[in-house]
Amino acid sequence: MQVHRSGSVPAAFDDFTDGFAAALESLAELTSVTWQAYDLEPDGVVERLRVAILSPATGGPAQWTDRFSVDGAAKQLRRLRRRLLSVEDPVLRAWLLDDPLDLRSALFELDRSRGPGRPIGVAPSRYFDDPGGEWRLVFVQPARPSSDAEYCLRLRRRIDELAAQVAARSGATGVSLRYGGLHGAVAESQSRLKRDMAVMTGLTFLLLTLVLSWSLRRPVYVLLALLPLAISLGLFLGVVRCLFNPLYSHNIGVGAA
Repeated sequence: MQVHRSGSVPAAFDDFTDGFAAALESLAELTSVTWQAYDLEPDGVVERLRVAILSPATGGPAQWTDRFSVDGAAKQLRRLRRRLLSVEDPVLRAWLLDDPLDLRSALFELDRSRGPGRPIGVAPSRYFDDPGGEWRLVFVQPARPSSDAEYCLRLRRRIDELAAQVAARSGATGVSLRYGGLHGAVAESQSRLKRDMAVMTGLTFLLLTLVLSWSLRRPVYVLLALLPLAISLGLFLGVVRCLFNPLYSHNIGVGAA
């Protein structure tokens, strides 16, 4: 989902994002929440590097045992000598001599190879921000499939409630959410179908009331004609709702009306 800010200062927006993510992690309806491009805490950095070093995708432990072997160290030292011959800046020379095995570049490549996360020390923000800083991404994984339309709608309502609560506590103003993915699309379709169904059902009963009023003339006869129709339609929708996905039952209900 996209978290947009309008008028919130960056500090309040950051507080909102952290609090919002913590609230999302407490939801049983979600299996995972990702909102940080990388972890600034030392424990998190160490864990990322450990995983990167041991990952088969980056060469695994063999790459590091080779680098610290006699042949591997000799290769790195030959590269260092060639670099020192072309460097005149004393600061850069000291920087190269301080890392003769070029571990900095190796760690940088490992960190960058881990995927969408930004490299340590390079990313301007620890969030998935857009270049203008007006919105950032928060990735959530729902626990149930998108085919359950009612679940998608309930989940979106619950997330909206959490966002409003966290915004009030953090002092962030003008924060809004935009949903993506199949669950977000289903929730939006479900919401629109319910609105359309309510409008069409209301217009249908209004038209029937006008027709019956014109033909029957007396209000009591109009009420006696509309009451069985309303009861039968309600029972019909209840049965359809139990037998079919609620997303389809709305279409059937509108057709019946």
